[in-house]
Amino acid sequence: MGSSGINAEYMGYHVHEKTIMFTILPLLLLYPVNPTVALHGSYVATFSLFPLLAKDGQAYGYLVMQLAYLLLTHSELDPRWRGAQWVSTAVMAAVHAIFPLKLSERYPDIGLYLFATVAFLNFAGLFLHTLYAHYAEFTKPAEKGTKAD
Repeated sequence: MGSSGINAEYMGYHVHEKTIMFTILPLLLLYPVNPTVALHGSYVATFSLFPLLAKDGQAYGYLVMQLAYLLLTHSELDPRWRGAQWVSTAVMAAVHAIFPLKLSERYPDIGLYLFATVAFLNFAGLFLHTLYAHYAEFTKPAEKGTKAD
């Protein structure tokens, strides 16, 4: 369901920014099995909404909640993926720092494109991870000695 949700989001004809929450629901259902995918997916989804939240004057609340979320969920992450998650978070922090700057008069929306690019790359990674998890689950050999009574 997680890979299907991400696929529907990025392959849809007309996608609104807020529909990312429909994509995150299947990923959050994976929390008992894989907390890293669920937590990082919801973190990236909220990150992708920042330009809308900033436009509505909700930037400070967003930043406080994202920092609290990072600190509270750090222990839930799989140690194998912790480094990748922190690299992703550092890139997101850099995009946040660049966003208010006017980098070019010719390209005034470069900050919005950076947000979209970073969010897309994170979701592409989550998509590939969920596809690999499906593949690994369905190609592992069946356990011997188990019979249905």
